[in-house]
Parts: sequence; structure tokens; C-alpha cells
Amino acid sequence: MSIDTKFNLGDKVWYIIDQRIDTKVDCEICNNTGLVYIKDEEFNCPKCHGKGYIRFMQTSYKKVRGPFEVGRIDVTVCNVMEYFNLERYQLNTIDITSSAKIGSGIYIQAEDLFATEEEAIEKANTVF
Repeated sequence: MSIDTKFNLGDKVWYIIDQRIDTKVDCEICNNTGLVYIKDEEFNCPKCHGKGYIRFMQTSYKKVRGPFEVGRIDVTVCNVMEYFNLERYQLNTIDITSSAKIGSGIYIQAEDLFATEEEAIEKANTVF
């Protein structure tokens, strides 16, 4: 039995991650202290719950990561109504300065990997 895979061991690949940025807004009720005072008594601020800030917004954008080297390929073959392969790849981090391979333990599905950085950037720009 021979199974063709999208990538081979040692291939360089890139993938896309969702990068999130939390924008925190200062609490205007407690002036960022997390505390309010009523009749000389100290209480947690009811607006920020004692944190001193309010999580206002999360911004998300796509970021391309790589290159990584394919260090392991797992293929699961199933025959449930239809034949399909589930490919996932374990990636090694490539240290460009020393060409050393460090196992990262990252497993990525085949459809989420790209053969070039340009291909990954193009996909990242089209994904909302």
C-alpha cells in the first residue's frame, strides 16, 4: 500500500495562526485602582471588579509562522462510507543560524500547511 502525502520528511513549511491583541481600557470609575470608597469603606470597583481596567476589545489578525521542517507524518486511513486520509505533520523548529533541528511538538493538519511563505501570506490575506 502506498499513500501519497502533501509534504515529505524534511520539507520546509509555513502555517497561519490567529494572533489576538487584547486592548485594555482604564476604568474611569476607580481611576485604575480597582477600588472605590464609600463613607471611608473600601470596596472593589463595581465596573472593573477590582482589576483597575476593563477588557474593552480583542483584535484578531492572521500571522504566518515558519519556516518549520516536517519531522514526522501521521496518516490515518479510514474506511467509513468513503475512503479518506487524515494527514497531520509534526514540525521541527529550524534554527537558521546553526541549521539545528529542534522538535517543537507542533502538530498541524495538512490543509493548514503551505509550501511557501508567499502562499501562506496570500491565504492569510484572504481568510477573514
